[in-house]
Amino acid sequence: MKRVIKVVLAVFFLSLLLIPYSISMGRSLSEGGDLAKFLLDRILDNRNNVKNFKCTAEYHTYMPKEFIQKIVDNRIKKTQERLSLKKQQRLARNLDDYNEYTFLKERLALDNEGCTRVEMVTGISGINGSLPKESTKRILTWDGEKSITYIERSQERTAILSNRQHLETSRKHRQPWRVFGGMVCDRFAKAVADDTVTNIERKEDGTYHVEFLFNNGVKNISVIDPSQGYSVTLEENYVNGQLKSRTKAKFGEVSPNIWFPVEGEMVSFSKDNPAQVLMRATVNVSEIIINDPKFYDGLFHVDFPKGTIVSDATLGLRYVVGEPMSEGPNGAANVKSLHEVAMDTLEEMAKDTDQKQEEVELFVPKVGIALEQGGPFVLGLADGKLVNPQNKPESEESNNFLKELGKGDIAWDGTVVATRGSMVLTIKQESKRPLKLTKGKWADSYQLPEKVELPYSMLVVTNEGVNYLVKVLKIESGGITVTYRELNPDELSLYKQESEDS
Repeated sequence: MKRVIKVVLAVFFLSLLLIPYSISMGRSLSEGGDLAKFLLDRILDNRNNVKNFKCTAEYHTYMPKEFIQKIVDNRIKKTQERLSLKKQQRLARNLDDYNEYTFLKERLALDNEGCTRVEMVTGISGINGSLPKESTKRILTWDGEKSITYIERSQERTAILSNRQHLETSRKHRQPWRVFGGMVCDRFAKAVADDTVTNIERKEDGTYHVEFLFNNGVKNISVIDPSQGYSVTLEENYVNGQLKSRTKAKFGEVSPNIWFPVEGEMVSFSKDNPAQVLMRATVNVSEIIINDPKFYDGLFHVDFPKGTIVSDATLGLRYVVGEPMSEGPNGAANVKSLHEVAMDTLEEMAKDTDQKQEEVELFVPKVGIALEQGGPFVLGLADGKLVNPQNKPESEESNNFLKELGKGDIAWDGTVVATRGSMVLTIKQESKRPLKLTKGKWADSYQLPEKVELPYSMLVVTNEGVNYLVKVLKIESGGITVTYRELNPDELSLYKQESEDS
């Protein structure tokens, strides 16, 4: 009888091992710790082994014309008062020539400190992914302090030297190591820390299906595959139960214990029609090199062909490669003729004379003090008046109040707080003393440089797209004194850095 019982128990426990199981955050693996933390650590084990990488990624992307039409229509509707008829017609012509299938080939080199080189070739692709017609070539680099942007289009070649990082060399740029696993890893780590992992299920094929919440209840479902180095092979995001995007990938062991995406697909869906695809992109990754000991050799050097128009945004100068009369020492400094420099100076002096008559000076109280006293504290640049949303400017209540009111652009709370969708940018003249951005849910804040020297000027772009030059004259415990004025389109180029995205 005892032998029968032992056999039955053995079969019972063996069956438990074979049955797929769901496990909540309270359960543990034999390895120790909860399952979510265990899986996160395994993902990080693979990703942390990659100190730098190089690869070639080829994208074939489909975006329906109907979707692009809506974007163009919305842009014209929002900006038609500022867009000339000529620009509106150009947008319409661009739409007429729009092709739903595009091609992008990127040669990437990135390290885990943020240094980057991206070489991009874009063009029109056939519906079946046939050989594309190349149209534009770009090379972008970022060494942590300086950037190079080189663009080759038709017979035109231009380059920009700057101390600002271009979007396509930042973490926001779409690249395989980030898209396939990187973003999920960041979100998963936050979900583990916030205890918002709702379910983990192990399937018969050995993969783990993980559900967690992020960004105001957006649900993420990810598949983690131990057989591919605990890589994220599938990711789906849901809003109110509706699938918004899907990303899937296949990984290869490109170095011992290092798994890297070799192919994948990204799809996003319409919020109005879940069956409508807004974007589908397939990617193939090749020529993968991990932890190259010669990674930095020539990484930040770009040869400019003869005839390239080079703009040095840090010095505000421009020259043409191969034209000695336009070049100065080191091919950049003092490249303008004395006549050009003199004319530029006279123009700016004339503008300064006119501008001083238009500047408005006023005092902006500190948020906390104004709230205690019940006074207004958010400055509306269009009319020069302060308004009181009766809540801190970074709150949802304040954001809703100001949007409904239709005005209110910046406030002062020890930092410059941009309200109602406005932006604050570092101007060319302050490029060595940049503002530090802290993103917020309802409002962004901008820290002035440490030990700031006054006056300090910055560019404020309102939600309506109007540009203002704002100058901080005095900082006191109770608030700040500023002057400001609206910039016309011709003046904007004097202050806005060329590497800024419009």
